[in-house]
Amino acid sequence: TVDVSGADGGGQALIGGDYQGKNNKIRNASQTYVGRDVSLFADALIAGEGGKLINWGNDYTWFYGSAFSRGGPQSGDGGLVEISGKGLAFDGAVDTSALNGNAGMLLFDPRDIVIHDGAGPQDDDGRLPAFGEGVGGNVTFNISEGALEAISATTDISLQATRDITINDLADNLLDLQTGGGNSVTFTADANDNGTGSFTMNDIADTISTQGARVQINGTSVTMGNINTTGADGRNGGNIAVTASEGSLSVGALTSSGGAAIAGNNG
Repeated sequence: TVDVSGADGGGQALIGGDYQGKNNKIRNASQTYVGRDVSLFADALIAGEGGKLINWGNDYTWFYGSAFSRGGPQSGDGGLVEISGKGLAFDGAVDTSALNGNAGMLLFDPRDIVIHDGAGPQDDDGRLPAFGEGVGGNVTFNISEGALEAISATTDISLQATRDITINDLADNLLDLQTGGGNSVTFTADANDNGTGSFTMNDIADTISTQGARVQINGTSVTMGNINTTGADGRNGGNIAVTASEGSLSVGALTSSGGAAIAGNNG
């Protein structure tokens, strides 16, 4: 257990590096492994914001533990949990919720992301090298729709890929995210802005839905189905923004009861 919780706000725990590996005062690990019996805490115990939990590997990160960065029960927003590396395996739990504030953020920041059909585990462990071995091989971050749906009830989610984000054909035609009103879900392909990185839904009949959270999708080009952010219990839906920075833009139905929906091509 690593616990940097505090009465007036969570602290920070930097495992393998700092945010996105960009702090040159913190030496980055090549590989970072967090096992299933590991729990990380950066909670605000009374009032204040959750803290910062970074799990970073320049080449690979395996995360199978639990991370908590929750806002204080009296007041305060949730904090930040980052789980990132060029190659990434995830089969864990994350909670950045806030009883009397806004949820914090879970950031995944690998090279490529594929969201698979089904609820079963889709971690990359079989394709990443064993921990401690050399670099190379497949560095795609594979996660199932079920795993993403499961963590969406307790945190905002930002999926950033320096190259592509792909959602495979979903048998139930629905990525059913439980993220609620006032919160957000963000998909960013070409996160390093080098002009190479697309967002693609392989079945344009599929829908990304939230329980009122806003949805933002960015990529060099975007090919996608539908988005529905209609809030639960008749509440207003979150705003929708879809942007293709240079290439083509193909969008299905955008539904946001009480919110705004914008799709644009900057190219």
